[in-house]
Amino acid sequence: MPAPIDQSSRIRNPSAPRKGVSFRSSLLRNLILLILLLSSATLTISYFGAQRAMRFLCKDLVVSRTERLESELRRFFEPVPLQLALIEDWVQQGLLEDFEPATLNPLLAPILAKSTHISSINAGDAEGNGQMLLRTGDTWTNRSVTPGTPARFRQGKIHGTPLKEWTESVDYDPRTRPWYQLAMSQPPGEDEVVWTEPYTFFTTREPGITASVRAHRPSAKEIVLAVDVLLKDISAMTQSLEISPKGFAFVIDHQGQLVGLPKNERFENEKVRNESYLKHPRDLGIPVMSEVFLKAAAQYGLKLSEHGYPKIEQLDPAKIRPFFWKSDGRGWWSYLRPLQGKNSPHLWIGVAVPEEDFLGELRQQQKQLLTLFLLALAVGTLISLQLAKRYSKPIEDLIGQSERLTRLDTTGTEMAPSGILELAQLGDAHERMRVALDSFARYVPDDVVRELLKNGEAAVIGGKSLSISILFTDIKGFSALSEKLSPMELTHHMAEYFDAMIGIIRQHHGTVDKLIGDAIVAFWGAPTPSETHAHDAVRSAWECHLKLQELAEAWKRRGLPPLPTRFGLATGVVVVGNVGSPSRLSYTALGDSMNLASRLEGANSFYSSWILASESTVREAGEEFVWRQLDRVRVKGRNEPESIYELLGPQDSLSDAIRSRKKAYESAFTAYLARDFSTAVQILETLPEDASAVRLTGICRDYLESPPPPDWDGVFQFQSKS
Repeated sequence: MPAPIDQSSRIRNPSAPRKGVSFRSSLLRNLILLILLLSSATLTISYFGAQRAMRFLCKDLVVSRTERLESELRRFFEPVPLQLALIEDWVQQGLLEDFEPATLNPLLAPILAKSTHISSINAGDAEGNGQMLLRTGDTWTNRSVTPGTPARFRQGKIHGTPLKEWTESVDYDPRTRPWYQLAMSQPPGEDEVVWTEPYTFFTTREPGITASVRAHRPSAKEIVLAVDVLLKDISAMTQSLEISPKGFAFVIDHQGQLVGLPKNERFENEKVRNESYLKHPRDLGIPVMSEVFLKAAAQYGLKLSEHGYPKIEQLDPAKIRPFFWKSDGRGWWSYLRPLQGKNSPHLWIGVAVPEEDFLGELRQQQKQLLTLFLLALAVGTLISLQLAKRYSKPIEDLIGQSERLTRLDTTGTEMAPSGILELAQLGDAHERMRVALDSFARYVPDDVVRELLKNGEAAVIGGKSLSISILFTDIKGFSALSEKLSPMELTHHMAEYFDAMIGIIRQHHGTVDKLIGDAIVAFWGAPTPSETHAHDAVRSAWECHLKLQELAEAWKRRGLPPLPTRFGLATGVVVVGNVGSPSRLSYTALGDSMNLASRLEGANSFYSSWILASESTVREAGEEFVWRQLDRVRVKGRNEPESIYELLGPQDSLSDAIRSRKKAYESAFTAYLARDFSTAVQILETLPEDASAVRLTGICRDYLESPPPPDWDGVFQFQSKS
């Protein structure tokens, strides 16, 4: 019986005779017929002219609605800086010099009573003293805090005297609050009113924003004055604003979180309303709110976060304009832009209005006119549908496969049959290209092939300098392990190993440079640049380490040896590109950081560690991971010393015991570098059995007996494998 044929690699015989007419002849014949049927197209031109005029009108209307929202918001926020300026004048005049409720309350209570959208007024100084005047309904509450003493509370009616007083221990320091820190961060002499990002208030646990300003007292240290505005008051304004019968307005911060909720029956429930503040519109369960943000992202060219949220802070002001989109067959007009105005918070305002609210009657007349016209064009439409069915399906199949090929998806698919000679020939050529690319991609890193396909370029000798992160791996004791298995067993065992490791590397956007025996060389940041290449490299190394521990158990049950692997990571500028000869190229990276990653991988055996990284990798990987500085070394081939770090794991998975040992070891290492060897030994002797600690203890004891020379810098001259 003959071997089965792989249908995905089969190429049709291009020399076989084909029947049919040329694409040009067929298209020309049918277009002439279509033109004759559409000779009355003048009406269509009129229709689309009216459409264009309607769109201009809709744009103007949605802009005016947005400007109205902006005007209302400015009217809402403008009193806040004015009230702060008034209080600041009182401070500068010495009226609030003693910072006591008896002085503050008579001045501030009337402001709180008349400004219903202000929920509280706060003050704090550099000593940690703080005053708060809070309105809850028709009651005011005053809280005075002084470091080291219980907080004092006074409470009474808005227009009355205090009803009761008490003390209570409160863990509150005004100096730690966002409004204080933001005001104090202003340059000297620039005491402008500043607004915080939305956050949760300490006392009421309600979300809001705060305006604050630094004020100077005549005979005392400066203080910070702050006024709180609740998000529910902003939402009350946006929900009450009549944009259109079915339209709505909303306010968001620069992260896309809701500050002012839109008008919707869902928010009539107070619990749902309170739970919706500072959520992304996509999380509200209101389809139209989710869609308007995705459409805005596409319209304004916004990138999406890892959670699929548009990054509002990346919005280019030059791209801000009204845009049209559809939801459930209904046309909508939307506009999203920053709130303008001096002393206004950094918020974004938006409106969404269904087109029918603007042009309902006119749209109905157009539909009637269009219906009459479509009846006259029924015959032409039927012919057009036949043409689309005849021509578009094979072309769509070719386009779809071409798009898959640009993603290096070389899976074969059945093409729709076509009687057009040129389309049939194009399909044959396309199939040949797919099979050739499928073979080519097995020998070259996928990302390199994708980049060539994306750019439409041929590979040539050359490279460019890029900052990347490099990974070198090596299996501990591989030579001894390989002797225990037959060549076939070893091949299958290593195939499973490489599949797991390479799968994780690719999952985190890594490029596998080469396989050298049992070793893997990979890098991040090329050929596709990435701002997170160091983080992705560290995450890959850690997940590979965990995966190998998991596989070791499975291999043990199958009678296979584990493959413990050491990892070396380095980050730096190297030359990445094609090296070799014009007839044979290799896509790789060259440079000092490549050598450093290899040295660090080898250094693991000396320090009995599994994952070592350079200082640049640790610095750029972010704060997700916990590292222990093991040593400062000067590796072979480098003159400058390098701090090397051992990866202990992600922040959220590390035990207190490991954190404690890390802190103790690094304290001992700091003492060691300072030549305080006795202190270093005392700390190291408290640690449990640890190869690095044992090594450092031995060195310190040697130096206690025989101190190093005066020019000793604590750098170890490490000679790793080459």
